[in-house]
Amino acid sequence: MLKEIAPPEVVAIVEPNFRAAFAGEVVTYECPYPSGPTYLVSVAPLFDGTEINEILVIAQNITEHKAIENQLKQSESQLAEAQRLANVGSWNWDLQSDERTWSDELYRIFGLPRDRPALDLDATVAECIHPDDRQFFKSSLESSIRNKESWNLSYRIVRPDGAERIISSRGIWSLTAVGI
Repeated sequence: MLKEIAPPEVVAIVEPNFRAAFAGEVVTYECPYPSGPTYLVSVAPLFDGTEINEILVIAQNITEHKAIENQLKQSESQLAEAQRLANVGSWNWDLQSDERTWSDELYRIFGLPRDRPALDLDATVAECIHPDDRQFFKSSLESSIRNKESWNLSYRIVRPDGAERIISSRGIWSLTAVGI
């Protein structure tokens, strides 16, 4: 019956998931219609005593969500390329959750591997900032946070390969994050 109402591309996606549900699995998957909407589909078995007689299918149109997701990915890609071309990195620090993120370019500037978690303030100071600039950097950042003010400073870093670089850093304060 499915083959009568759905295009072959959709049938190829749906059939194995329906079979899995009839085998007792709960499955969630995306199902794009050719030149049409994309659905997020959840399929679950319905038991009649000990036997599966039916499956429950819930489909949600996520076309608009996918379009926004694709636009965001494109925008992130363009920002990363612009940062690479300009040799400018950025980072964000959510002071409420203490979550930190670094841009790919900032990892490259600091000479750190991309798969490494973003460093917290103490680790950044201890591992990256030139010993003669550590106190200046740390007190400037702490003052900015305490006073909820932006900052503009230059300091030296020492990369893992021993190379020194001068970093010009501008930070802005927002309600939940500080970033450079």
